[in-house]
Amino acid sequence: MLRGSVRLELKETVAALSDFSKAIKLEPGLADIYFHRAQAYAQSGDVHRAIADYGRAIRRDPRAYRALINRGLAHIGMREYAAAIADLTEAIEIGNELPQCYRCRGRAYFEKGDYTRAIDDYTESIRLDTTMVIAYHERARDYEALGDAARAAEDRAHTERLQ
Repeated sequence: MLRGSVRLELKETVAALSDFSKAIKLEPGLADIYFHRAQAYAQSGDVHRAIADYGRAIRRDPRAYRALINRGLAHIGMREYAAAIADLTEAIEIGNELPQCYRCRGRAYFEKGDYTRAIDDYTESIRLDTTMVIAYHERARDYEALGDAARAAEDRAHTERLQ
């Protein structure tokens, strides 16, 4: 697993996938191995296999919030917004990396066209981490989509100050 992780960092995706698959044969119950192999699949562009391995990691460790976040992001990329929202909501309930979870779920709501819920999630993300520039930027985009140019301008100005 460790060699696979190094290879993944070096962008040697095929070798990393081979190492993770070998590690899974030796220790099929470890959630972390599936998580890392999912990252390798995602890096290779095989989103379907990445989603499947994130699911395997979650089944082995239901509190694997990083797998939930990454699977949620993969679902967004596949335009599967309900699945993304479900994964990110579960990650929020676990209670780790909350600002990031809210921001990612806000993105799913935005992509789904639910700008009000997206704004609510971006606002919560900002409340939890006032330095999260991307949350201000994305909330500004949502305010614009709703026709609230004044609030969008405020968030853009805040983004510029933080940068």
